[in-house]
This record gives sequence, structure tokens and C-alpha cells, in this order.
Amino acid sequence: MKKLTVCIFPDTVPSDGVLFPLVQVFDRIVYCQAVENMDPGTMNLSALATELVDRGVCTFFAPAPLAENRERFLALIRDLRTRRDDYASQLGTLSLAGMGQPLPGQKETGSSIISSLLRSSGIEEKSARQRELLLWQARLVLQLAEIYDEEQARVEQELKKISALQDGLFAELREETGEDFPLTRKLHAISTLTDNQLALRLKAWTRLLFLGSNELPPPDLFVTTGRDGLDRLEEQYEKRTDHAPRLLVRVSLPAGPAAEEDPVEQRDRFRDQAREPLADLARLVADPAAATTDDPARFSAGDTPWSGSLQQVFAAPACGRRTLELVHFPGMSARQLFMETFAREPGSLQEEVYGDEATGVLVGHLG
Repeated sequence: MKKLTVCIFPDTVPSDGVLFPLVQVFDRIVYCQAVENMDPGTMNLSALATELVDRGVCTFFAPAPLAENRERFLALIRDLRTRRDDYASQLGTLSLAGMGQPLPGQKETGSSIISSLLRSSGIEEKSARQRELLLWQARLVLQLAEIYDEEQARVEQELKKISALQDGLFAELREETGEDFPLTRKLHAISTLTDNQLALRLKAWTRLLFLGSNELPPPDLFVTTGRDGLDRLEEQYEKRTDHAPRLLVRVSLPAGPAAEEDPVEQRDRFRDQAREPLADLARLVADPAAATTDDPARFSAGDTPWSGSLQQVFAAPACGRRTLELVHFPGMSARQLFMETFAREPGSLQEEVYGDEATGVLVGHLG
């Protein structure tokens, strides 16, 4: 059976909510990172992510190595983390003008927090080539995103404590009104990722991957948890080709491990139990153009060998379910599709980055 590799976008740090469902069907999960040779021990990885990294199932790839500038950049990141309250909220605003969508007829400007950070690190924009500047911007936005996510995780933990206290103190009031206590409802709204933040991450991630000097070995597909990311790819593809991309299949997956079960042992047991359906899925991913109208029914939650194996190892009441939607974009390269959708470049870079063979792209959404 062909071993399958999936590249996650635009996340740069593994999370169990993404890893656990995907490791059931993929042999290797790749995350792109802004800095090469990062120690996984500094990433605050979960026990599951750590084990998957140790086993080589979860790996990291640096599209644009910093080389001699690595230590200078890491020093900047340490400053960002020390002053995270000053910087983390900036990701949600268009003061990150160098990464935001410019107005019609307006060039991307360097008068932003990005420019200030670059200058503070000794990177003079006047002496930097366009590609280098874009890569510096992308690295910084992705690092700001990581800091933002860490802050949001901390906020969510505090909100859970507040909600637990609220449930005890305001149970009767909630039964009467059917609503959450206003304070926590407002706090949850504040902690939600905004469209601007997601757009900035998608642009930064795309630039880092496709403008970097290191070329990622072609993955079998790209996967995102953001529905907006896939929607924008579909819209751009249809605009470009006058055809809608093809929905291949929706694959039912476990959301998490059963209580008191070892997640990796569960994964190994499932992959042994579901060898034939997994081989069918591998053939479908390897050759999307050969997909038939019978394929979607094979991996649904209905009465199928796939569903039977899933239920036997990951009982739905205990493990929950998520759905991986696979969409095929024939006749375009990943570089062209992603760059045109998320990070259209001005001037000469526009032609330079689109030279790849248009063999088609497979993109998944984990919902």
C-alpha cells in the first residue's frame, strides 16, 4: 500500500485535534515552520504529538532556512514572547500592512509593525530583495500567530474555569433564560479567530512555502481545518478555469482516542483492522482522476467495511467523529493554486513562481 503524506496549512504547530484523526489514514504529517532545526521540546507539544514526532509520523519542514540569520531571528522571537502582550493582539489588525491586502493601485507598504521589527533586527528593507523581504514578513506573521495561539489556549483554559464556576452559581438563571452568562459569552467571542487573522496566516504560510529556497517534497495532499481556506481555493479555481473542482469523498474519522486508551496503540490497531479500506483510500488519493461515483459511499458513516472497522476500534459515543472532505483541483499545480488564491505577488515574482507542471492538487478540509 502506498504511504501517504499530508501537509497541514496554515498551522505551524501540531495539535491533537488535527493529528489524531489524520494519523489514522496518513503515514506522515508535515508542518512547515519559519525557523529550521527547532527543538520539538520548545514547542509545548502534547504527549501524543511528541510520540508521533519520535516515531517520524509527524515531521517539520523549513521552506526558507535562515542560515546565518537564524540566531538573530530567534533573538527577535524571544523578545516577542517576552513582550507578547504588546504584539499578540497585532495579528488581528491591519496594522500588519505589509501582509494585508493593499488597496487598488496601492503597493504593499513597509510602514507597519513588521517593518519596525525588521529594522530592529538589522534587516534594512532598502537593501533586501523583494523575495527576501516577503519571507521575513511571512516568518514574523507566523511567529506572531504561534504566540497568539498560545495566548488563546491560556484564555480558553481560564474560560473553562469561569464557565465551571458559572454553571454552579447560575444554573437556575440559565434554565430560565436559556442563555450563557453575558461575561463568558463576550469573552468567548473575543477569543474567536477573525477572518483577518486567518487571511494573514494563509498569505504568510503560502509565501513561506512557495517562495522559500527549500522545495517541499510533493505531499499527496494539503489539509486545513479552516473552511474558509478551502472555499477560497474553490472560488479561485472556478474563476480561473470556469469549472468547479471535484469533491472526491468525505471520510469519517475518529475525533479523539477512547478514555484510558493509548492513542498510538489504537491507531496501530485500526490500521491493521482496516487494511483493505485504507488501501482503497490510498489508491484514490494517489490517482484522484480515476475516482468513480461509487467511491464516496465507501468511507461514509453508513454500513461499510470502513465504518465497521472505525466503530470496532473507535466507538462513536466514546471517540466522536470528524469528517475529512477531499477535493481535487485538476490542471493546476499547488504553487499556482495557492499563490493565486492567497498571495498573488506584484511584479516579476508573479511569473517566476508559476513554472510548475500543472498535474493537479488534492486539498482536504478536516471538519
